[in-house]
Amino acid sequence: MTLIERSACPACDGADFRTLCELPYGNGPVADYLLRKYPHAAPQFSVLDNAVYVIVECQHCGLLFQRDIPDEAFSRTLYEEWVEDPVDGFAVSRRNHGVPYFVKHADQIVDIIRFLGRNPYELQVLDFAFGWGHWCRLVKGFGCKVYGTESSEKRTAAGRASGIIIIDPAEISSYRFDWINANQVFEHLPEPLRTLRGLSAALSADGIVTLGVPGATDLPGKITRQEWRSVFDPLAPLEHLNYFPRGCLARMAALARLRQAAVPERFIWRPDRTSLKQNAKAVLRLTGAPVSNHLFHVFRQHAA
Repeated sequence: MTLIERSACPACDGADFRTLCELPYGNGPVADYLLRKYPHAAPQFSVLDNAVYVIVECQHCGLLFQRDIPDEAFSRTLYEEWVEDPVDGFAVSRRNHGVPYFVKHADQIVDIIRFLGRNPYELQVLDFAFGWGHWCRLVKGFGCKVYGTESSEKRTAAGRASGIIIIDPAEISSYRFDWINANQVFEHLPEPLRTLRGLSAALSADGIVTLGVPGATDLPGKITRQEWRSVFDPLAPLEHLNYFPRGCLARMAALARLRQAAVPERFIWRPDRTSLKQNAKAVLRLTGAPVSNHLFHVFRQHAA
């Protein structure tokens, strides 16, 4: 297990970037972060004793990314052993997905199905890297035919048991999907542009790709001020390999022959007291104000 260097920007293939920070993994803020995040994996941290957490900024597209990333073997260990709860990852995930999660995504699913203008039973949907499959089960409940990819063996088994049609990522190009969803995925990918190009090629004529990634405010400034707790959220060592500032995803999508699409949002007022926060966010979204630390975009293919 080791780290490998990315010598080109993974979002635009550019080679002009500046270094924003270099921190050792073996001590200091990165070592403290790893111990908080993966306490059960502490005996394996020695593989990082001589490694350095390096953040660079692409001068062409604006992407901030970790220069050195886990190789294939390290990545498998990271997501199968370090990231997962050592007892029952599925149970922990279910506890963290309450009513607000499902209400938010159900509203979004309705908006997008209406935007696509088709009967849900006619839609083929792919959830790229579906995790524990909570979103897949929700879309499946609307009547869509749901496919999924997932690198984790434990999560793949849970998804298959819940009725998700599992496909190998190498087979994606042989399908034509009406909707490809990748929520909180692209920040983890070694090659996001290459991946998006592959997803774009698997779209139906009127299909869409939805991408959700972490957002942040003034991340370069926070790095300069050494506000590491705020930096390690969108650029989590080893996991969040890429941070997409506003506009960066759209620039990357254009290289994948995709253009941004605007999905009309319904305004839903829920009168119960427990929904006051959701109501406030709905109002703010309609005004264009940012209401989340996540960015969500819809893309579709350029017209021929």
